[in-house]
Amino acid sequence: MAAKLGLDRDFGARHLAAHPDGAARHWREFTAALDAVPLSAEQEQQVIDAADAAFRSVHGHVEVEFA
Repeated sequence: MAAKLGLDRDFGARHLAAHPDGAARHWREFTAALDAVPLSAEQEQQVIDAADAAFRSVHGHVEVEFA
């Protein structure tokens, strides 16, 4: 997708390039930090709903831009 726009790791799409440490390490750190936050069942559902809404929003924008 980035290549279609003329973007790469050195111009405009550095955030899409693989991290030298690998993605798994950072994902594990992120999920551990998220899991460490004490949430009630209602708060946890709010987090899930908000994440779902965010992903749906991004997906909608991508579909519009690449239609």
